[in-house]
Formats: sequence, structure tokens, C-alpha cells
Amino acid sequence: MPEYKTVGKESYSEFTEKKSKFISHCISVNSQDQALQYIEKIKSKYNDAKHNTYAYCIHKPKILKYSDDSEPHGTAGIQILTAIKNFDLQDTLIAVTRYFGGILLGAGGLSRAYRKSAEEGIKNNSIIIKKLCVVTSLNVPYTLIKQILNILNSSFSKIQKIDYSVSIKITAYIEKENFSLVEQKLSKCLGKKINLSILGEKYHSLDKYDIINKNTS
Repeated sequence: MPEYKTVGKESYSEFTEKKSKFISHCISVNSQDQALQYIEKIKSKYNDAKHNTYAYCIHKPKILKYSDDSEPHGTAGIQILTAIKNFDLQDTLIAVTRYFGGILLGAGGLSRAYRKSAEEGIKNNSIIIKKLCVVTSLNVPYTLIKQILNILNSSFSKIQKIDYSVSIKITAYIEKENFSLVEQKLSKCLGKKINLSILGEKYHSLDKYDIINKNTS
């Protein structure tokens, strides 16, 4: 998979439906352990609520989980997971807490409310694209640093770190699909002086064009 979408930060939403309060938290997670830790955090924060439901989707390894937390089957967790799928998100967890207001919503009303709560949590977040990148280390002489930075800042890449010593060492994420093109530009600039090492591959946001929705309200 050359890329996938996820959320960029933690977001919060809240609304009331027939006196029942629905509170959603939407966050990016990289593993099932991280998801479970966050769920426990939510349960502790809202320990006076009867229902702390959730759903999450992990990209690698592929994991889909959800919980109704005592709500009628099919009215909560699967609705949250459906919202995640409809936005085509990976590495995303949404937890929805419900405080019962004394008025029964019925299965249909509950389903709509949980779906709405999850969708609002996503809309209040930033949706970003993570691309499969080649993690590289590049040694650059001081005389060519300006040209190299221009290449990396204008190409399919993101600089992670710059270390200044005898020479300059740059660690960067370069989009795998365009790695050969960037490498050619670097080689043309550095010539025989090029010293590029491949450290591995990692999914990463390149920021410059990867933010789809930047709603910070």
C-alpha cells in the first residue's frame, strides 16, 4: 500500500440527543496496545458513565475491533467502525461515551446517534495521508547544503533531522514511489560526493500536500 489516510491529532465532540449526552474522542493510534491504553484512559475519565463504546482500525497488522459496552448489539461499536470505514481511515480509534438522559432512543435512534458522534469526532480532526517512504541518511558538504535543502524541500520528501559536524548529516523521509527521481536529483548535485544510506521504510506524512482536512475547531 503506497499510502493511507489517518487522523492527525486528538479531537473531541459532544452533543445531546433526547437528554442523552454523547461524547466522542478521535485519535491516531499505531498499535493495538496503544489503542487499548487509550480506551482504559477514557473509561477512567468517564467512570461514572454507563457506556464507553469504541472502535478502532489498525493498518499493520490489520486489526478491526469494536465494543458496544452493554448497548444493544449493533447500535454502537459497529456504527463507530462504519464511520471510520466511510472516511477510509486507518490507524484510527474513536471512543464514544454516553450518559443516559432517561429517554429511550430505540435501536434506530441509538445507531444514528453513535454514528453521528463518531463522524463529528472525525470532522473535528485533521485527515492526513501517510505515504510509504524510504528513510535515508545523507552526508552533505557545507558548500552544497543550500542546493540539497532546495531539492529535499521541493521534492517528495521531508527532512527529519540535520546534524552539523565536519560535514552535514541529513536524515529524511523520501516517498518510495518517487525515490529514484529524488536520488537522481541529489546525485546530479553531489556528483561523486554523494554518500546516501537507506535506513529502512516507514509510513510518514510529508505535510506539504498531505493534509486533506484541517479543521481545528
